Amino acid sequence: MPNRSERGMPSQEDEIRTRCTFHVYDPATMPWETVRDDVMGIEEAQFGEDGFWEEQLKAGFTDDENTAVIVKDNDKIVGFTYSLPTTAVYSHPEHYAWYNEELGRTANEDTAYISDIAIHPNYVGHRLAGPMSQLLEEALRQKGYQHIEQDAMMKHGHAANIEKNYQGRIVKQQQYFDPEENLGEMIFFRIRL
Repeated sequence: MPNRSERGMPSQEDEIRTRCTFHVYDPATMPWETVRDDVMGIEEAQFGEDGFWEEQLKAGFTDDENTAVIVKDNDKIVGFTYSLPTTAVYSHPEHYAWYNEELGRTANEDTAYISDIAIHPNYVGHRLAGPMSQLLEEALRQKGYQHIEQDAMMKHGHAANIEKNYQGRIVKQQQYFDPEENLGEMIFFRIRL
């Protein structure tokens, strides 16, 4: 029997992607309290106890210097990503001293750090991360950023996906093992916007 696309019908992946909308998050029109449950649910479903705490996610979404993007399926948030300036990230020696000293990271006014990318497990595989990341990059360019930085786990293919999707734009790549987290082998990326 022919599959849906062979019969001229959209695949389930296409239906979901068509139904979803992508938005730069604005806390003035969508307060944290209205997105909290969806965001926390996605973070927990995606990362379990390794995920960020509510205070971290709230700051990621509501701090004026940060930029967040959400994916909605009708009125439900099914994915999100956010970034913050590296001047904010690397200025906290109590959290980032090892990164700064051992990996040589420095704060740059023209660079944003992608702190989190999460898609609800029911929506993984529907090609939502790409458009979500593109909208985030567009918003960051409009703010004057020229680079993004991100750490990615090697397990589950996260780092390999970044390598594939950002070919030709990666200006620095460094593999390491984070002694403070239980995330395994990681790769740090600096990417031209």
